[in-house]
Amino acid sequence: MSPSTVIQAASGIIMAPPKVLMLVNSELGQANVFIATAHALLQEDPGVDIHFASFPALQETLRDALGGAGDHGSTPFTFHPLPGRAMFKCFQEEEDLNNNIHTVSLQKPGVRNSPNSQKFIMTKAFLCWTAEEFASIYKSVDATIDHVKPDIVLVDTIFTPAITAARDIRANGSKDYKLAILSPNSLKDFVHHLEPGLAAFWKWPVVASANMMPIPWYWVPFNIYLVLRMIWLVLTNKNVANMGKKVAKLVGSPNLEIAENISLCHNNMKGIDKIFIGSRAEVDFPELDLVNLPQDYWARIVPCGPIVRPIQPIEPELSAWLQRRPTVLVNLGSHCVVNETEAVDMARSLRRMMDHSRKSGKELQVLWKMKKDSIRSPDLETGPGSVLYARFSALRLRRIPCALFSGYHQSQTPYWGRGQFCASLTTVVRIHSTRPYALEYRRSSSLAGLTPMTSPTEPNSSELGGGEAQRVVLAGRNQNSRRFWWM
Repeated sequence: MSPSTVIQAASGIIMAPPKVLMLVNSELGQANVFIATAHALLQEDPGVDIHFASFPALQETLRDALGGAGDHGSTPFTFHPLPGRAMFKCFQEEEDLNNNIHTVSLQKPGVRNSPNSQKFIMTKAFLCWTAEEFASIYKSVDATIDHVKPDIVLVDTIFTPAITAARDIRANGSKDYKLAILSPNSLKDFVHHLEPGLAAFWKWPVVASANMMPIPWYWVPFNIYLVLRMIWLVLTNKNVANMGKKVAKLVGSPNLEIAENISLCHNNMKGIDKIFIGSRAEVDFPELDLVNLPQDYWARIVPCGPIVRPIQPIEPELSAWLQRRPTVLVNLGSHCVVNETEAVDMARSLRRMMDHSRKSGKELQVLWKMKKDSIRSPDLETGPGSVLYARFSALRLRRIPCALFSGYHQSQTPYWGRGQFCASLTTVVRIHSTRPYALEYRRSSSLAGLTPMTSPTEPNSSELGGGEAQRVVLAGRNQNSRRFWWM
């Protein structure tokens, strides 16, 4: 199902090109499905009236992605900036370590830490704004809806102030529009809690548990314990209720209900007309029981499949590379940052996976989005005077979103992500560069030589002079310095 189905299915009776208002966080992990949907709509009807309401950081990205896609090359959307801090900015500025997303995510799951992580997710993650910021965003959404008069409002599933505002404004009867959620997440996140036989207790690993899937029988008691702890948190959590009272008073809506992601799911998406999900049953968790779900709820869920822009017109080289062989995508999300140790652990896992696949006669390649943790990662000097400076100072990379290609490892970053890569080097290095190059080396030790490359191609093994010499082609975007590891 193409992204345009989102609007076709939601609008139904609308004959003229609809006015579509998209309320979305500025973080690309959430915003990308909205950008892809807007792109698909404009491909089918360049005259469709698309509006984005988000934080200012997203505006430039929208111009890059959609600029010139409208009639006669015009800018095809209207941007409405929202006040206050973006979601990730709230997390970054949180001083309480118990509510800091990076601190919480680094806690090793266990009897003590897992409940702490659950508490953050249940009470803070989707309500990271102050009541005043929440109310300010609510009022801005209200004003935008009043100005645009949309036929359809598409909302980011974790953008709590926007969902709350859009649902509450329509419930008050002052404005009429279709209200739908657009999510890049799995079907499981929206339906697994409704499976019969108390499946949520024993079948699905609870959040922050780090349990395997399927859950081994000896870990089921721990999973049940964490589910009960989570239920207790929901019943005793005053944060949502207190936030609701404050915001209701600030915006003058006495019947306002906070519509955050978890409560929405457990209230069967009350007040939402459609839930469009970037997945489908054929590629989601095979253990999902989609037969015994409440039919009135399931009827509102539209599994769209992956919601992405076509890659070939944007990056033909990347498109050609993806068609070479089966690709494993490693994309841990916009907020996941790793240090050297964690990246090396992941690289080892990928190496084992690729070696195992190669033994069975199937060659794989990896597309890996990796974001470096600048706080927990040491800074290695590669400037003038360093042993690597002479070898790398002359190199420049083209601004294309590639990472590396070799007989053993292949890794790339998405176009919209940060240009960070894991390469096959014996030592950890940092490279400042702006054009493609090839790096030939031997596994045992030092760099053997550098050769400028015009395109990312995998060399023939005969070119390497025998032994264990290999060649790696690296390419990236001229952003911050990146690290490359060999396992």
